[in-house]
Amino acid sequence: MKPTMILETPRLILRRHGVQDHPWLQHLFADPAVMRHAFAGHPFTEAETRAFLDAYGARPDEAHGIGVIVARDTGSLLGVAGLLPCDALGEDDVELGFVLATAAQGRGYAQEIGRAQIDHAFSAFGKSRVLALASPHNQASLKALERLGMQPFGEVESPQRGPRLVRVAFRPQAA
Repeated sequence: MKPTMILETPRLILRRHGVQDHPWLQHLFADPAVMRHAFAGHPFTEAETRAFLDAYGARPDEAHGIGVIVARDTGSLLGVAGLLPCDALGEDDVELGFVLATAAQGRGYAQEIGRAQIDHAFSAFGKSRVLALASPHNQASLKALERLGMQPFGEVESPQRGPRLVRVAFRPQAA
C-alpha cells in the first residue's frame, strides 16, 4: 500500500484538495503577494490553477502531491504543501514545499508542516534526504527551512521557476 498524503500536526492537517477548495485555491494562487516567490513567480490565472492542481494535486492512488493545509481548530484553509519527486540534483529525491496565505504567514505553520513533511519522507518513503528549492529572494522561506535544520546545498536553475537555492535535510543516523 502506498503512503498517504494526509499528514497531521498539533495545529494542522494536510489533506488532498477537493472541488470545494478550488475557489479558495484560485484566490490563493492569484494573490501577487503570495505568488511573487512561489512556483513561476507570478499570480496564476484560473486556467493555470486548474492545470497546476491537475498536474500536482495529491490523488488517492499516489503517494506524492500537493495538498491543502487546514487549521485543526477552525477548519480554515491556510495554504498548500506537499512532497513532489525532484531530480534537480540528478537523483531520485523528493522536494518539500509550502505556500501560505498572507494571513497564515509568520505563525510557525511553515516550520510545523515542513517538519511533518520531512519526517514523512524519511519514514514513509525511506529517503535519505529531502530537498527544498526556494527563491533566493524568499527570505521568510529560507529562514523557515533553516529552522527546520535544512542545510545549504547549492543553487539550481529551474526552467519553470528560475534560480532556486537548494536546501537539504539528511536522515538522522541511528545511534
